[in-house]
Amino acid sequence: MQPAGLHLGALCHAAGAAVSGGTHARGFDAVRSFAGRDLAEGRRARLAFGRRGLHRGGRDRLDALIHLRFRYAPGPPFLATDASILSPATPLLRDWIDQALASERLNAQSLIVTLLGDSIAPYGGHFWLKSLIRLAEPLGLNERLVRTSVFRLTQDGWLRANRQGRRSEYQLTPEGFSRFEQAHSRIYSATPEGWDGQWTLLVMQAGVEAAPARLQLRRELAWEGFVALGPGVLGHPAPRRDALASMLHRLGLRDQVFVLSAKEIAPLRGRSLQEFATQAWPLDQLASDYEQFIQRFSPLLSSLEQALALGQPIPAGPALLARTLLIHSFRRVQLRDPHLPTALLPPSWPGTQAYALSAELYRRLHLAADAHVLAQLKAESGFVPPLTPYVFQRFGGLL
Repeated sequence: MQPAGLHLGALCHAAGAAVSGGTHARGFDAVRSFAGRDLAEGRRARLAFGRRGLHRGGRDRLDALIHLRFRYAPGPPFLATDASILSPATPLLRDWIDQALASERLNAQSLIVTLLGDSIAPYGGHFWLKSLIRLAEPLGLNERLVRTSVFRLTQDGWLRANRQGRRSEYQLTPEGFSRFEQAHSRIYSATPEGWDGQWTLLVMQAGVEAAPARLQLRRELAWEGFVALGPGVLGHPAPRRDALASMLHRLGLRDQVFVLSAKEIAPLRGRSLQEFATQAWPLDQLASDYEQFIQRFSPLLSSLEQALALGQPIPAGPALLARTLLIHSFRRVQLRDPHLPTALLPPSWPGTQAYALSAELYRRLHLAADAHVLAQLKAESGFVPPLTPYVFQRFGGLL
């Protein structure tokens, strides 16, 4: 049990120093360094250490807090916001985070991609490996998992590595930035409201249909929400035309694919377009996934609202955890959503509510979360570029 009045951040870091270094001096130095301005507090922390290391009572207290140290206070820069750890808001967030982390097995590399795209790319995409390890640690990812994920992303062309002695720094490659840019509007932008009834059709020549490039084109078009309407014909009612143009240019297929605009002839109409959309795209499964998302993240909003009612700030570390889990879950559904116009969606489409919930949560979390990201990046780099302006356009505007 935590001794009364003990500074949680100081004791957690003292615990980390004592466990990793195994010396009384390092442990007490950590306590004195981070809690030294309060002599009484420092003395209480000192009781956790014996002359030859941790005595049993102190060890029991510290062991109970190591979980919090690694989940809620990763790295010394977090001490700038340690006071908020003790606020009544923390138990509400902590309970939700613990449940969220325990409810499913999260893929390490996928989580790292979420952190890179949501939190690090907006600061220029440059980071030291140690910073990423600290950011990922509270998500349950140990150093080995982070290193393995970063190695694979480097092999796949997302990252470029630069060794400086025993330290490693990484930078998103142009290809890595391009991939995040492609996903950005699909994750953070709302479903298009208005629709003029026009469809965009892609017709591939017979030679292209049989070429290896066809598979890559079909894969990327499917990712953009296009559906096959017939042999060599794919369509979407409201595609992102800039993304489509970029795709055709990158694959070198501009001269081999016809891009047409078409509209339904009303007098010849058979079944409704809504019925066609339900059969052409897996909307039932998407609706179920959105409903599960809403069920999972609505309690987080309730927790934040209770914290606001109590007048308590959102702790920076838990804010980043919550935001990362939010975007990680939301993007997995959003990137499978064809983003059809509202006119083609079933009534009371849950994707609309899921987007509104995500937008509200993101607005409440982003300031505290970004403060924590910036602190961790600065801990290793010193200088970090300011946030890219496009970040403030996420979810229709964060300001």
